[in-house]
Amino acid sequence: MAQRGWPRGRRLAIACSAGGYRTVFIQGVLAALEDAGVRAAAYGASSASVTSAALAAGGDARAASLAYAQESLRQKERFQRSMAEVNRAIIHDWLPRVRELLFREGSPRFLLPVSMVVSEKAALQTQGRGARRLGRRLLLAAGRGDDRWAKANLELRLYDTDAGAEYCLTATNFAEIAYASTRMLHAWDEPGWAEGQAAVDASYTCVCPARELVELGYPVVLALAWCRGRSTPIFSARRSSRNVGQARASTSCDPRPIRWNGGRFQRSERGGAGAPLCGGRNARPGMGGGVVG
Repeated sequence: MAQRGWPRGRRLAIACSAGGYRTVFIQGVLAALEDAGVRAAAYGASSASVTSAALAAGGDARAASLAYAQESLRQKERFQRSMAEVNRAIIHDWLPRVRELLFREGSPRFLLPVSMVVSEKAALQTQGRGARRLGRRLLLAAGRGDDRWAKANLELRLYDTDAGAEYCLTATNFAEIAYASTRMLHAWDEPGWAEGQAAVDASYTCVCPARELVELGYPVVLALAWCRGRSTPIFSARRSSRNVGQARASTSCDPRPIRWNGGRFQRSERGGAGAPLCGGRNARPGMGGGVVG
């Protein structure tokens, strides 16, 4: 049974950020929320958090547990697989369970962002041999605040399990879209495609789809991230200052556990697994709030 005072029904959505192996933190928070009886009306996830969030949306957040990260590391270290191969294998391993849970009638809505490549020249660059070199250049450019390449060549696309969505996420295309959402150019050597169009990691345009869920009408959005500040995309100059009504997206994490206290989460002083806090409608990036709405 859900904790008293927690938003229910159509009010609550949960957004999960990218972060590679560090998203094991997010998986732990999703499992803790599930144990407390908290289930959202909608979930969104970018990049490495997609499988964990999809299982949580299906009502089985504990299915992956630490096994998800442990098996990924084992495949990489023991079999000397590339990150692209490891990621495809993990998605493939969990695909039957995700299909069983996420796409059944009555499951919460699920949002999966992807950075689409919108020019023919950039498609060749991102899917060809020079992709790693381009990826490293883009990280350097992002560090300097130079988002010209991203503005010219990338566009955020949201795949959605809602039947009326412009781009539908289905049991048929989930594996392809999930891989495309995780494909960082500097590290993944296998191309990513979304329904025949070149695509790259969601992180380039959407690290954590909190604002996107607000835009869809969810008044309370809990944004989960492995560290403070991981709610804005790599090329954040394009979106970081954008508000949706009175709501602002923010994220927080802390190596101490949380406890429910009336209408908000509070950090405990004892050691343990971390979790985000709840902020209010006027929560601002950097103030420690984990909820928008």
